[in-house]
Amino acid sequence: MLGFATGSTVELLTGVPTLQQLGLDTPNSDLFTVLCILLGTATAIGTGRTLYRLQSGDMALKDFKRYAGFFGLDAERVAEKESSQRKKSGDFTSRDSIAAITEAKEAGSPADALLMASDAAAGAVQEEAAPVEAPAAPRMTADEIERAYARDIELSQGRYAMLGFVALILGEAATGNGLVGQLEAYAKLFGLLGAESGF
Repeated sequence: MLGFATGSTVELLTGVPTLQQLGLDTPNSDLFTVLCILLGTATAIGTGRTLYRLQSGDMALKDFKRYAGFFGLDAERVAEKESSQRKKSGDFTSRDSIAAITEAKEAGSPADALLMASDAAAGAVQEEAAPVEAPAAPRMTADEIERAYARDIELSQGRYAMLGFVALILGEAATGNGLVGQLEAYAKLFGLLGAESGF
């Protein structure tokens, strides 16, 4: 991001596009081809690794939620992934823990004793059993929520900025126009600049 800001600032002050600031002649079809191959290969490798982690189940739930948010997937798909992760971890709701449930039933509990006891014995068992409080669900503080929101926004905006920077560099390699030249060309293309626009 700092490189983009520096290159754009120098271009605005001097009129020299980013790649030309680095000593590369533009337009340059060979440079454009090399950049496309490098960026395409890096994108394919990253996408392949992500898809492999997703298919093999190695992707952490927080990563999956981040990707789901970035690509606009629905909450049902996220809930399905979360359910799948819980089943893999072997919590008490998964099918894999039936042996643990059977073992707990055989060990007995104050509730089982209370339900199976006669009316006279029920009072005695009820006095012996200590009240059990359900564990409180962990809650995020307002500061933690704000930090998580800011992190997610920064990640999304950073990704979009990287895509924009790649498009700018590829456009400059293909046309020889830097940021200002490309914005001017798009403005003329859409009729915002030129004889028809009055500017």
